[in-house]
Amino acid sequence: MSEATDVGVDHVVLLKISDKATPEQLRQLKDGINSLRVIPGVVDITIGPIFGEEWMDDRRQGFDYALRVRLLSKEDLRSYQDHDLHVKVKKECIAPIIGGPPLAVDWESPLVVGERSSGPDVKGVDHIVLLKVRDETSPEKFQRLANEANSIATISGVVSVTVGPTFVEQWMDDRRQGYSYGIRVRLSSKEALHSYQDNDLHLKVKTECIVPILSSPPLAVDW
Repeated sequence: MSEATDVGVDHVVLLKISDKATPEQLRQLKDGINSLRVIPGVVDITIGPIFGEEWMDDRRQGFDYALRVRLLSKEDLRSYQDHDLHVKVKKECIAPIIGGPPLAVDWESPLVVGERSSGPDVKGVDHIVLLKVRDETSPEKFQRLANEANSIATISGVVSVTVGPTFVEQWMDDRRQGYSYGIRVRLSSKEALHSYQDNDLHLKVKTECIVPILSSPPLAVDW
């Protein structure tokens, strides 16, 4: 049984790291991003290198590091963007080590909590899927996608799910690179991710709700 909590915002940034980046710089990146937890409105942060396994299709599209910030609201996202600490971390920890423009997307969604959730997401895997959808996709198809995607919170090993259309406000740079819809699944482990990939409900949502509305292949990353 799953349960929806209050609406919030998922802020996801994907990075292509320069070959010249040192292990020390990557440690500083991780420490710098985690330090942003003190900013008002921040609920949760995850960051790490994107991984691939032999049982996974490679849909990373060249990105090799990712971070996600869960915030209480769009207003908190705006305050986060302008916060001195966030600006400092971007300038000192991110800008010096990236090898290309970052991809950044934001979507507003309830947090649908799965059966195995028992407190903060201390350990686990973030599975992010970004979609470019057909212009002619109807509101009914979007609603079905949201409903069915949220239902995957019932799959064993799923901690939480968020899903929604990406947005841009006047005070934001558009760094979505054409991705107009986001799905985030938090899982308890890599083993849970493996089982999730082969689960009948996941395959049904993918085949019936996602594939028919795509205008190009999706981007998918895990960390």
